[in-house]
Amino acid sequence: RILGHAIGADYTNNMAEQTATAPPVNCGTATNVQLRFQRWLGVASIDLAKIQITNNGSTWNDVWSSSGGTVNSPNAWVPVAYDITQWAAGNSVVQVRFVLGPTDASIINVGWCIDDFQILDPGPALEVTEGPTPINTITDDQAVGGLRDFGQINLGTNSQVLEITFTNNG
Repeated sequence: RILGHAIGADYTNNMAEQTATAPPVNCGTATNVQLRFQRWLGVASIDLAKIQITNNGSTWNDVWSSSGGTVNSPNAWVPVAYDITQWAAGNSVVQVRFVLGPTDASIINVGWCIDDFQILDPGPALEVTEGPTPINTITDDQAVGGLRDFGQINLGTNSQVLEITFTNNG
């Protein structure tokens, strides 16, 4: 299922602000929180589309806003991701809402269409591991290779192979 303002149609002129709010999500144990979804969005430069977040049910913070710019992607789904760690990590009640409006009396467009909505803790943005077997995770401030001393190596010979893998989770 998708969420849309007027699926298959355009939003209206002179429309007051309208919102669609996701149910609460528990991010109490999360340390790195992302909002991910597919969007099909068209909004005129005078009209407003926003994504907002709350962790207390009353104070809403802007994650993204179209203010002052036309957003026109009504011909394809576009994958987007936003880092919402500062508002979500460690909070047991996190909500996201999509805002459309107010709109003016001129150009109209498709507004918001949302699919594949996720709030998740993908782990660290960059994961570094060593070895093929066993795989050891290298954490912040830890030297690659675990401060191994490869000793003196004669010219023309090779040391042990050290395999390092970088995984971009962000």
